[in-house]
Amino acid sequence: MVLSHTPLKMFDWLHNKHVLVSAQGNMKEILQGYGFTNVSDIQDLKRAYPLLDMVDRETRYDNANLDNAGKEFPPIEAVLLLGEAVRWETNLQLIIDLLITNGRPYSSPVSPPKEHIPVIVANTDLIYMSEAPLARFGHGAFLLSLENLYKKLTGQELIYTEFLGKPYLTNYQYAEYCLNQNNGGTSGNIKSLYAVGDNLDTDIYGANLCHEYLKVFHKTSGNNGEKQLKSSCHQSKQNGINWLPEVKSVESILVQTGVSQQDDSKLTNGDGARFLHRDTVYLPHLRRANHVVENIAEAVELILKQEQESSV
Repeated sequence: MVLSHTPLKMFDWLHNKHVLVSAQGNMKEILQGYGFTNVSDIQDLKRAYPLLDMVDRETRYDNANLDNAGKEFPPIEAVLLLGEAVRWETNLQLIIDLLITNGRPYSSPVSPPKEHIPVIVANTDLIYMSEAPLARFGHGAFLLSLENLYKKLTGQELIYTEFLGKPYLTNYQYAEYCLNQNNGGTSGNIKSLYAVGDNLDTDIYGANLCHEYLKVFHKTSGNNGEKQLKSSCHQSKQNGINWLPEVKSVESILVQTGVSQQDDSKLTNGDGARFLHRDTVYLPHLRRANHVVENIAEAVELILKQEQESSV
């Protein structure tokens, strides 16, 4: 199983840094399992600097006389934005505090740094579908708020160091690596991948983007065309695997049980660009799924049928 943040196992350059993670659940333990040695979360930062989170009036006066020095808390060297926060105002405030102080939020800077500490982001979906009848804000909505607040306060763009999760190439790179490892480390036996999802702007877009990358890669053997496409796809340059893909194709399958319904009349009119992340290159044709089915059971049946026919 490969989650959006699982490829962080490859990011050796981060493993010994003091990183702050913003997400829900037991992410500190998960990151330690990936090889990280020094992980803090928002709660750790709040304990070190109790005066930074003052929105809640019930706790504001309790904290007013506390020492805000954070002397025993080492500087944060990178920020990992891996999923939705529970209290957005707290995470937004403290993350921006770290960015404008280069990880040392114990004094106010004269001006924001020209280059802030690295920011690694996963799960850029603006919306997602759950049990509610209406689509819900995803992590992409939190990122949109963070980007606009940072620019409003500093006059500068927030710069992401790495992108993880769909629709970015790093996760497809890592997925093929895992498949080959499960195949005894033998590469070259897997020629086709299938990507099933309910979101045109992440699941389908990412699968089609990866397919385009594979076509150019195998056609150009690494010349300028491949380099240009790699740049537009946000493939990681700093992870521990040099990806030379042997898989030849990725087929995208849209299940109509989530946020997206494929409407050909809207695929090329620019409507979809509203839901993609700010830094994702918009290519309208990549929002068109190769196959559309009702649900995951039909998707599995389609894949089995395709593979049976190709092996004849």
